[in-house]
Amino acid sequence: REFARRRSVIVTRSDARELIQNNEGQAMKKAYKLVESACINEALILSHGNQTKAAQMLGMCRSTFKVRLKEIRGVIA
Repeated sequence: REFARRRSVIVTRSDARELIQNNEGQAMKKAYKLVESACINEALILSHGNQTKAAQMLGMCRSTFKVRLKEIRGVIA
């Protein structure tokens, strides 16, 4: 199941169990990426696609935001 394509980020106990079982030693990293992805996508929606404003909303510098966005788009695309 592809977690990153979910519309909302609600992690249930079964989701957590699946993360732990399917991502040996990487469960927290994967969970962090899911939350980060959801926040970046929401910031882009709220900023009407303006990456500079979205980065500011998240307290990130624009260059870091662009790197993270590129990583997310690579996963989702």
